[in-house]
Amino acid sequence: MASSVAVSNPVGDESSAEVRALDVRTPGDDSANMCACVRGMREPAEGSKSQSRSTPAFSVIIPSYMRFELLWEAIGSVLDQTVDDLEVLVVDDASPQPTRVPNDPRIRLLRREVNGTPAAARNTGLVAARGLYVTFMDDDDLYAPDRLANGLRGMAQGADIALSWMQPVGGVRSRRVWRKYLRNENRILEGDVHDVILDGIRPHLGQITIRREMAPLFDERFIHAEDLEWWLRASRRARVATVPQVGYLLRNHDGPQFSRNLADRIGYKFLLLQVHDEYFRSHPRAAAQQWAGIGKLAGWVGDRRLARQALRRAVGLDPTLAVLRRLVGSIRPSGSVFVHRIPEAVDVGWLERNVGDLNWSHEFASEDAFRYTHGR
Repeated sequence: MASSVAVSNPVGDESSAEVRALDVRTPGDDSANMCACVRGMREPAEGSKSQSRSTPAFSVIIPSYMRFELLWEAIGSVLDQTVDDLEVLVVDDASPQPTRVPNDPRIRLLRREVNGTPAAARNTGLVAARGLYVTFMDDDDLYAPDRLANGLRGMAQGADIALSWMQPVGGVRSRRVWRKYLRNENRILEGDVHDVILDGIRPHLGQITIRREMAPLFDERFIHAEDLEWWLRASRRARVATVPQVGYLLRNHDGPQFSRNLADRIGYKFLLLQVHDEYFRSHPRAAAQQWAGIGKLAGWVGDRRLARQALRRAVGLDPTLAVLRRLVGSIRPSGSVFVHRIPEAVDVGWLERNVGDLNWSHEFASEDAFRYTHGR
């Protein structure tokens, strides 16, 4: 079954935005239907196949776990790029049912024997990548046809990292929601962005094109916030250029979802603040964003006391976030004791210094984490 996704590329006046259609074909369970998913895709140019086996222009890294139909659609959008000098590295993160990929010389399937974190799966792709430039993609999202061409445009400006814009697709997306994405999600970042990269919402990894030699590995201690941590290191020496054209399509779908417990995310926010303590001490707006995130997560899981403390800290660091105070009153506590699974790498002393008045206690929960509890 095929559907059409509108891709808007607003440059200047929104009313003059270019709108194109990207065909999305949903494969069935058998190989014949899966092959139909990629039928009609752009064939690699003559001579590019041999080049792609050595040093292609692009290495597109797609970690995947048990989302076979969505993965095939994602791969299809990559093979249908206007730039065909590429390799696709599909990293099967030890799926119980081994992943299959289309029969195309530009695709390499890398299977991990042990299921890891998103950071570990991307590292597997980075180590194997041969392209001049690297891009990332989640297996449930799509590339617009000019996604890689936009990366080349950014690189032509002398950048080490080129950003294209992101657009949500799927489900009901009103004009108001699209404008919100333009205003909040798609930032214009140019030059040295290390001091501002976490002052707002960081660009999605799918928006990035980076020179391979400039791409650091991901810190595998992070199950969550690994992209934030990666951005802090990548931006230390990389110059950024933004191409204000939609290249990455963030999908809203009914397929398998593998998000982890919201309470667990809090621990990795703590770890990020600890690991880059010096940075956040000298960049209060960035620190405020992280404490605001902790406050919102704590509110969503009903931990009103931690939510209040984190949001107050965020406002103290960045007074422009005063609106966050209103959130505290709407948070309902869920019980007298709150449990957060926090990575073992988070230093107990750091936790007590920064959120000590919550009377934390902890016990060994697993080989890589402690379980912290505190009363209301």
